Amino acid sequence: MDLFSYNPTYRIWICTSCQYAVCPRRLEGHLRRQHGKHPTAATPVLRQAALTAMLQRPWLDPAQEPCVFPPSSSAPVPGLPVFPGLGCIHCPYVCRARETLRNHLLRVHPETTRVGRGGRRPPNDLESLGRPIYCQRFFPSAAGSTFFEIQSSAQAKRLLQKPAGMSRVAFIQAQANLDLDCDLAADRADDQQISAQGDPTEISPWLELTQWPK
Repeated sequence: MDLFSYNPTYRIWICTSCQYAVCPRRLEGHLRRQHGKHPTAATPVLRQAALTAMLQRPWLDPAQEPCVFPPSSSAPVPGLPVFPGLGCIHCPYVCRARETLRNHLLRVHPETTRVGRGGRRPPNDLESLGRPIYCQRFFPSAAGSTFFEIQSSAQAKRLLQKPAGMSRVAFIQAQANLDLDCDLAADRADDQQISAQGDPTEISPWLELTQWPK
C-alpha cells in the first residue's frame, strides 16, 4: 500500500505522510480519519482490504508486546522524524522537554537532586543532569510512544523536525545550539573517562566541586 512503508527490523508499518507507525487495531480508524479521500482508503471495503494485505507481514502491536528500540548508536529509523531531546545521565530515559526531565529526576533519581544536608537543587539546575541528544519514537501516543536516542550525525540533523510555530531562522539557530551542546557533552564524557583512569585515591574534580555526597 503506497500510504505506508514497512520496516522489517522493528515489524512496523510507518505512514509515509503522517511519519509515525500505526498498529493493526488502529489502522482502520487512521485511514478513515487521516486518509479518507485516498483512492485506497475511501470505503470500508478498501480499508479492510488494506488491513488484510498489511497483516501478511509480521506486525507489532505495542499493546500486546513491548517495542524493541534501536541502540543509541544507531542511525535514524527511516520514515520517522528526528527531534532534539534530553537524555538522563543516570539511565536510558529520553524525553523532549526540560520539565519532563525534571519530573523524571525527582521521581526516579531523587538522590541526584539533593545538595548538602537535605537540600535540593534549584529546579533550573536539574537541567544540567540531562544530555542534549537526537531522538525518535515509533508511535505518537499510548504504548510504544517512548522516545529513544539515536546517533548524533549529519543524517539526524537533516531529518530534524522543525517545531510548529518556530521560524526558520530560530530553527537553524536551535540546530547549531544542539550541535554545540552535543559536542560539549562528548568533551565532558571524554574528560570524565580520562579522570577515571587517574590515581584511584585521587578526589574526583566533580565531587570536589559539588561537595557530593557530603
